[in-house]
Amino acid sequence: MSHAYEVTAWQPFFETVVPAAAALLGLLFVAASIRIAAVTDSARHRARARESLGQLLVLVLTGVLVLIPGQDREALGAEILGYGLIVVGVTGTLQTNTLRRLPVEQRRRWLLRDMAYNVGVISIPVAGLGLLFHILGGLYWLVVATLVFFPWACLQAWSLLVEGGPAETR
Repeated sequence: MSHAYEVTAWQPFFETVVPAAAALLGLLFVAASIRIAAVTDSARHRARARESLGQLLVLVLTGVLVLIPGQDREALGAEILGYGLIVVGVTGTLQTNTLRRLPVEQRRRWLLRDMAYNVGVISIPVAGLGLLFHILGGLYWLVVATLVFFPWACLQAWSLLVEGGPAETR
């Protein structure tokens, strides 16, 4: 578990994650722009687009933090913890706003669906805390975020593009 706290040991991992996430982010942005009416006409589709774009952007920015040369463990831990807390706050606010816009009968299902996504969200500040204090498995928690965000973003993007027909809910 010693690699969990060695910043340089994780750079090859993020040298792979960052360009993959950036490429998918660009493709999704173009696809969402082409289907803008489908995205904007539905609270569910807006949330899906926001989640997909947001998750991929979070992976890019997290990777950029890890790839900054010359950082020590504590500095990176503090950066990831702070960034992770911002991600948690923004995610909570956006999810609350989406829930309010959905019809009451859809809210429970949407909330349950968000629980899986939130595992990835919470893992970011946990990674920062672990790295900062040399506990909890450190940067291995960012693997959790990566393994949640990549498939989740792809699934949401697919749902958005395939189901993106007439508005279901305003």
